[in-house]
Amino acid sequence: EKPLRVPAGSTLLAQVSGGGTTPELIIDEIKTEFSRVEADAYHAETKLDAAKTLAIRQAGRQLGGWIINVVPDTVPKIEFSGAVDATPRLRLQIPFKASDDYGLKSITASIRRIDGKKIPGGSDEVTLQLPLPPQGKNEVDLKSTHDLTGHVWAGLPVLVHLLATDDLGQTGVSAVEPAILPARN
Repeated sequence: EKPLRVPAGSTLLAQVSGGGTTPELIIDEIKTEFSRVEADAYHAETKLDAAKTLAIRQAGRQLGGWIINVVPDTVPKIEFSGAVDATPRLRLQIPFKASDDYGLKSITASIRRIDGKKIPGGSDEVTLQLPLPPQGKNEVDLKSTHDLTGHVWAGLPVLVHLLATDDLGQTGVSAVEPAILPARN
């Protein structure tokens, strides 16, 4: 009776064993036959982006029916929770908060020089992987530290922004934070 909440983009996997005839998957009155996997075993798989009802029928009999509420997946949120700065041991410290309604796939920091110059013979960006929340958690509030004292940009002013990506590939981007990469004396 209560609608099932399903994240948009979810994959529905349905299997039926027995019954002698090929079952049908019915989503909002659109019928799709199951595929036969063995002599009397059937399989159906489809993405759910927008649907209100779901049923499985075989030989004119309904095996199951559900009312579903496909919930849109929101873009991850990410922000700095403090200033990007050097630790006493000359590590770049990046305090951040990130969250997503269904979980985060990756969190990165992108670092570019203020003057736009590239690494000699290379890229105009340094990308750092930041820690993800523990499994089962959808948010994280941490400080990540990185040793960049050996990098050719050490001691230079840079711009840092953060990116958080979910399983659907949606990416949230933070504001840009200026910093000086720590350097050895």
